[in-house]
Amino acid sequence: MKWMSVAVTALCTSMGGGLSAQAAEITIATPAGAVFADCQDCPPMVVVPAGRFLMGSPPEEAGREACEGPQHEVQLSRPFAMGRSVVTHEQWRVCVRQGGCRDLDADPELGRPVRLAPGHEAVTGIRQSEAVAYARWLSDLTGQDYRLPTEAEWEYVARAARGSAPAFGLHDLHGQVWQWVQDCLHDSYLGAPRDGSEWVEHCSMHGQRVARGGSKRSGPFELRPAHRGWSGDSGEDIGFRVARRLDE
Repeated sequence: MKWMSVAVTALCTSMGGGLSAQAAEITIATPAGAVFADCQDCPPMVVVPAGRFLMGSPPEEAGREACEGPQHEVQLSRPFAMGRSVVTHEQWRVCVRQGGCRDLDADPELGRPVRLAPGHEAVTGIRQSEAVAYARWLSDLTGQDYRLPTEAEWEYVARAARGSAPAFGLHDLHGQVWQWVQDCLHDSYLGAPRDGSEWVEHCSMHGQRVARGGSKRSGPFELRPAHRGWSGDSGEDIGFRVARRLDE
C-alpha cells in the first residue's frame, strides 16, 4: 500500500547544516536545521521549525490501530530543538560519572562491568522516569530547558523525514530503538492538545507511557509515523532522545 501523504508546512523554511559557533546564540530566530551542542559532552541538537501537520492515521491506512485516531491538525507555534539522534552510551556515561544516572555497564549484584557497550550505540532498557531524570540533569548542567519530546513533536519530525518536506537533519527516527516521549497513553486523540504540548492528564491506563519509532525487531506496521507504542516504566528496546526549548 502506498503511504498516505501528509504535508508538513514549515513556518520557518531556511535550512542550515553547519554547527553553530556559540550554543548560547541559539534562539527561535536561528535557522531551522542548525546543529549545536550546549557542552562538549551534550547531545547534538537540531533546530526544528514551527509548523503544522496532520497527526494520526486515516481509517484506511494499513496496520492502523484505533488509538491512532481521529486525525487532527496540530499547530506548533514556535521552533524548538530536538536531539539529532537518540542518546548514546557515551553521553549517558557522563551523567553516570556525575551521579545523575544509573550505571548501565555495571552488574547490579557484582557492581562491576559485565559488557561495556560501544559508546556510539543508543542506550536501551531505559525507564521513562530515567529518561526524564537525564533531561533534568542536562538542564541543571547547561542552564537550558531540556525535556523529552512530546508525542506531537516526535510525529511532526517523523512525518517530515518520511515526506517531501526537509527532514531537519534528524537521524534514527524509525527502527533503531523505541523512543520515550512525555505523554501518557490515551485510547484515542479525542481531547488531545492541538498545540503540540504534552498530554499527561486523564490517562487511559495508569502508569502507561508512550514510546515511538519502533526498534530493530519491529514489524513494518510499527515503523509508521502514526504508530503508538507504550509501556509501564521500562522496556528492553526503549531509549530516548531529548528536546529543548529555544529562547526568544
